[in-house]
Amino acid sequence: MNEAQQSAFELRLADIKVLYASGHDLAGCLLATASAHDPDPKQQADMIRFLVEANVSVGETDKNGVTPLHRAARFRSPVAVALLLELGADVDAIDKRSGSTPLHRAATSTGAPATAGKQGLALQIAKTLMDHGADPLLKNRKGVTPLDYAKNRGREEMIERLSRPN
Repeated sequence: MNEAQQSAFELRLADIKVLYASGHDLAGCLLATASAHDPDPKQQADMIRFLVEANVSVGETDKNGVTPLHRAARFRSPVAVALLLELGADVDAIDKRSGSTPLHRAATSTGAPATAGKQGLALQIAKTLMDHGADPLLKNRKGVTPLDYAKNRGREEMIERLSRPN
């Protein structure tokens, strides 16, 4: 992680602005911002808005094709998910490694740091994704849908949400 990405991950907007003004490349910063653990929602939203205004693509990807929206879903950030969608993120973006969408990330326990006990946030994220047209029946490389993940884990509220049409 470079200096700009670290600043974005830590939601240090003032530092990002200085780096941007000095011509620093902000590639990867939106991914880092969406990965912040237990972020202050306002700070994260302000950072996302600034980065997009600075021409960082809302659809930027890492080497595995993971987008900021995948990361925001994985790290259970409802504010980031909603804002990224508002700014044009692809609701059904598919990563290269697993073939998963952001909804797959919301429907499963991620094992990501700082996500334990956040099933309510996962459900909120799934609702937001579904409200924006996410497809709960898209299969990943293993042939598993977001709905399958919810069923395998006995997550009744998630099953109910993913089973309902928009």
